[in-house]
Amino acid sequence: MDGCTVEMKTMNTPLTAARRAVWNARPLPAGIAGRVRELRERLSWTQETLATVAGVATITVRQIETEKRKPALDTAAKLARALGVAIEELLA
Repeated sequence: MDGCTVEMKTMNTPLTAARRAVWNARPLPAGIAGRVRELRERLSWTQETLATVAGVATITVRQIETEKRKPALDTAAKLARALGVAIEELLA
């Protein structure tokens, strides 16, 4: 990724692990929300990591993945670039 290095922070408490398991078991939403989450998880990135690499706010990634927000074209382009895919693939 253009020489970017991102330090990932994770908490390993039992409660955090349980919440993470519930979160990961959720079905993928359709459309761009599911694509962003699927591609992010393939990279083993947190929402915070994706936001940092893409240059957007963490809340933006969270709202896109939970279908509370549709990304603007420039935001979609930033996410696609960070995830290493063409914007067409992200929007398909």
